[in-house]
Amino acid sequence: EIEGYIEKSRLKVFGLHGWRTNAKILKMQTAAMAYHTKFDLLAVNAPFDADGPPDQGIGTIYPNENYYQWYNRKLGVNDGLESTIDFLSNIFNGSDANLDGSLGFSQGAGVLSLYLMHCKQRGLQFPVRFVILIGGIEPPDHTIVSCHSEPLDIPSLHIIGRADPLLSRSERLLTFYNPDKATILYHSEGHNIPSIRTQLYPTILMWLE
Repeated sequence: EIEGYIEKSRLKVFGLHGWRTNAKILKMQTAAMAYHTKFDLLAVNAPFDADGPPDQGIGTIYPNENYYQWYNRKLGVNDGLESTIDFLSNIFNGSDANLDGSLGFSQGAGVLSLYLMHCKQRGLQFPVRFVILIGGIEPPDHTIVSCHSEPLDIPSLHIIGRADPLLSRSERLLTFYNPDKATILYHSEGHNIPSIRTQLYPTILMWLE
């Protein structure tokens, strides 16, 4: 079930939530940013139940939730990625999709990037005009990634927290995108959707416009 309400005059953005969270949590995490930057976020739960508890902060702020993840990492292998690619294909290619962009947070940003590589290697048109990658990590290990040779040629907004322990992985994700179409915004916070205190919202709005 897709979480979200659409207002026709606003951009329609599909969101991929982070590791061991869910669509409802992503909607709450991005509510302030979506409001001030004038986009509507749609989101779905990832196809796999979380194989462990969420991070302590998520469990404290959003208790008693069902948590999900985009793939399972077992014995050094990322299990379920083919199913995830099929899952996203069904969403992006849905008859009522008509999406403007896509937003990925953390694990969701890496999986979104993997899906775009899948499209590129299959000679398929990207299903969106732009991507927003927040606190992203590099795409998960997959033959699609090992065969990836050219940067993803799509406007990309990379939002990175200077206090994020995963900062280096967010900067690694940058290398998969065309630098001429990539915009990088740093903020003083950690591994989170930037709050209004970061004063990034006007800049994000200008980028979207």
